[in-house]
Amino acid sequence: MPFKVVILNDTSISGHFGGKLVMNALYRELGLRDVEVLQRVQVREPWEGYKKIMDKADLIIVNGEGSIHHGSRMELLEVAEYYPSALINAVYQEVPSNKWVKDFKYIAVRESLSQEKVAEHGGIATVVPDLLFTHNIPRPEITEDLCLVDSCVSRGTGLKPTEANFIRKMGSAAKVCTGRFHGACLAMLWGMPFSAYPSNTHKTKGMLMDAGCNLYFDTQEEALDNIGEFDATTYISNARKAISDMFNQVVECGKAPTGAIS
Repeated sequence: MPFKVVILNDTSISGHFGGKLVMNALYRELGLRDVEVLQRVQVREPWEGYKKIMDKADLIIVNGEGSIHHGSRMELLEVAEYYPSALINAVYQEVPSNKWVKDFKYIAVRESLSQEKVAEHGGIATVVPDLLFTHNIPRPEITEDLCLVDSCVSRGTGLKPTEANFIRKMGSAAKVCTGRFHGACLAMLWGMPFSAYPSNTHKTKGMLMDAGCNLYFDTQEEALDNIGEFDATTYISNARKAISDMFNQVVECGKAPTGAIS
């Protein structure tokens, strides 16, 4: 019988280029392992309305992307109290103390700062870089000198990730200054000169720290003055292996009694 899962927090409909790429990678990797997805519960949609189909799943996979930091969407953690669950692709920051993080059968966060915060709440998390790194995205022809990408903090300044043709617009620049996490991921994937500055979480800072990259700055102005080159080849290679290992472990940890935990 096929291994069956329900996905919570599908961000593919959000209009955010990063969310679409992440979910594409998630479904591709599950398909490669012959996993049957019984239901995709969309971002901001309560999972309580899907209990009947969740009872039929071997595992609930929670896509934590941008959703549980600072105490938002705590119901995505609470699900682990009732169903065998895995939390992946998450940032864990300023989350209220809770018992649920210890209930997950598997947790993967995207950088070590989040790993430390999970540990503070008694959970065990593995660092697995963002699923965007599994993609091979062609670089557009370079026609501009600089692309400035906004952040969740300074929304009005620069290209927004929900804009049409974001990848083409960013990739056609010779270099980028980004306040968005997936903007930094894309720059690393392309080997594009870049710098980064704060957004609404520590995930960009943590990722670049893990990669040994010193191109993260406190302000947009400082970042603009310090755009540089970084060879992310090793980080990306290691990321792809870690992502493959993660999906193998997710399937393995789901080999438990089907349906809700009594």
